[in-house]
Amino acid sequence: MFAVNLLASVVPSAAFGPLAALLLVAAAAAYFRWKRPSRAHIVLVCACAGAALCLRLAYWHGRVLPARALENTSAAVTAAVEQVRPGFGDDLVFAQVLVESVDGEALRRPVRVSVGPLARVSPGERFRAQLHFAPLDADRYLYSNYADGVYLQAEVQGGTLVFLAPREGPAQLFYEWRTALSRQIRRLLPGDLGGAAAAMTVGDQDHISDEVDSAFRDAGISHLLVVSGLHLSAASGIGYWLLSRRLGRRASALAACVLTAAFMGLVGLSPSVVRAGVMVLLVLGARILGEQADALTSMGLAILLLCVHNPFCVLDIGLLLSFAATLGVLCAGRVCALLRERWEDEPGWRQAALKAASPVCVSVFASLGTLPVLIAVGGGISAYSLAANLLTVPLSGVVLGAGFLAQLASFVPLLDTVVAQPAAIFCGLCLRWILAVARLVTALPGSVFYVRGAYALGVVLCLYALTALAVRLRLPAKRAGAALCALFVLCAAAYGISARNVVRLVRAGNAENAPVVAMQAGRTVVFFRGGQTAAQDVRETLAQYNRSRADLVIDLRHEPEDFSLDSLIPAKSLYTAAQDCAYRDVLPNALPDMDVAVARQGEGIYAVLDIGGVYAGVSSGNVDLAQAPEFAVYFAGSGRCANLRCGTMLLTRAARSWTQQAEAQRVAGRQVTQVLVRSGAGVRYREEQYGFQ
Repeated sequence: MFAVNLLASVVPSAAFGPLAALLLVAAAAAYFRWKRPSRAHIVLVCACAGAALCLRLAYWHGRVLPARALENTSAAVTAAVEQVRPGFGDDLVFAQVLVESVDGEALRRPVRVSVGPLARVSPGERFRAQLHFAPLDADRYLYSNYADGVYLQAEVQGGTLVFLAPREGPAQLFYEWRTALSRQIRRLLPGDLGGAAAAMTVGDQDHISDEVDSAFRDAGISHLLVVSGLHLSAASGIGYWLLSRRLGRRASALAACVLTAAFMGLVGLSPSVVRAGVMVLLVLGARILGEQADALTSMGLAILLLCVHNPFCVLDIGLLLSFAATLGVLCAGRVCALLRERWEDEPGWRQAALKAASPVCVSVFASLGTLPVLIAVGGGISAYSLAANLLTVPLSGVVLGAGFLAQLASFVPLLDTVVAQPAAIFCGLCLRWILAVARLVTALPGSVFYVRGAYALGVVLCLYALTALAVRLRLPAKRAGAALCALFVLCAAAYGISARNVVRLVRAGNAENAPVVAMQAGRTVVFFRGGQTAAQDVRETLAQYNRSRADLVIDLRHEPEDFSLDSLIPAKSLYTAAQDCAYRDVLPNALPDMDVAVARQGEGIYAVLDIGGVYAGVSSGNVDLAQAPEFAVYFAGSGRCANLRCGTMLLTRAARSWTQQAEAQRVAGRQVTQVLVRSGAGVRYREEQYGFQ
């Protein structure tokens, strides 16, 4: 079910019906052709895949298409706010709302819509407004919105919201409890410690600073700030341990089930929380019945329930990471069990060494499990995540227990000083250690590196599949390991050879005048335009491609005296066109296969990138391109370009009047993330949706 829905995300919806029919026919044919028990798995796989596609097709026609029927229309709606996230300004937010009625007619099935920017609103508030609905942007957040059940975006017309009676129900009650508990822990632990404690205990991530979030992410321990299976297991385990002292095993398990369900509602029913919560509830249910729980069966049932509710939930990053990490942990348990069986008659020191190495084995396999997901979504991989997890994960349960104790005791005046403050101090000490580890790891050289693309993902999955096959065939470990290492080296060498004569052009950021970063064979050239925010975008882009600095920065700004690039972008050399170029200048071999010509005019500057006879262009300000060649691709900005001749024009925002007059194919730059130009050959445009390129 999980794999079928994941693969169906890249298949057109029109193909769901024929594929489902084909799979069901194949299942029936296999059943009647091979009635032997050994062939039953073929029938089961085909039948389950066909049923999953049928479910996906029914969901598409029952939920997605009715919501899309509102595209490009305006209506007076009544809606309730479900979630909010920060906007571009301090007082602006983007809200996920549930549209209850359209033009006074109540919807049989309310529609979720992303609305913004709005003046600050809170979950649970209801309002009436005039909304204009539009399709979701086909950017990297498209599948993330689908995973949340959002299929439309909208803007408020007139800018006024008429607030109504607040929404009532369990969801609103849990939100109020979460807000109150978060406020109490932040009162006891101000600053970064309070924000981290609120995130780890009740899932309130609105108060985490960018510095803390970046440190946790780069250290590979960002999962500590997102409530998942680790937190749910700790919460249920603490509750079961406390109750088992006074109650029996079954009564304690039943009470722990109630606590787990309440904790799930408190932190929000995200797909990853539901997956982990269902697994915990099944484990506790097995204890109530006196049975042994099976982890794979529990996880499969949790995924099944999620896919029935929303097949797009498999594209939620949190769920993908949680699912992959859980598979890794289960593999680690299997490996440790095999080693225990093999060393059963060995000396006791081997058994002791295995027990000591078990936490390391679990962390290693969990990291290996999440590696394909991180490659697919373009996330950074921490080189020191294993050490960081070993030093911090054991304290997560302590932080959760002490934080909850401090939050609950703080509501009782008598216990506020006696219990809440000491518990908060202990929680804060643990958090200080976790933050110190994260900051130390982040400061180490080469702490984060990025591996992305379909090729890298395919190589990793192939290596995993071959490893599983070698284990199943019981091949000698040394020979299998040597063969896998040799295959990895060959794949890396093949990729390096194929990419050595390719120039990669990447737009840094989504601003209208975004800089362009050109890369080839380890060398980097930055064509800079824009403001100081653009410099930050360049640094982030360099980091995403594992580059510590640029070889050359070409400053295309017409008035570069606003700020200096020397201190903002690390580079070996800086070429300032406004000062170093009198009229036209040629920079040969800026990259191994790329020459650059810079032309300066009265109101602007433009650069021509000659990549083996294939031309790309980028400009700053108003320019006249009558003397320029015909471009294969042109990175347009806010300035007007007269006499432009190009095949494809990349835009990041709404087209200006002059772009409509240009004879070129206009492509939204938020869809195209990279332009690959092979010397003397053609141009390829790489699109990215939700990190999947």
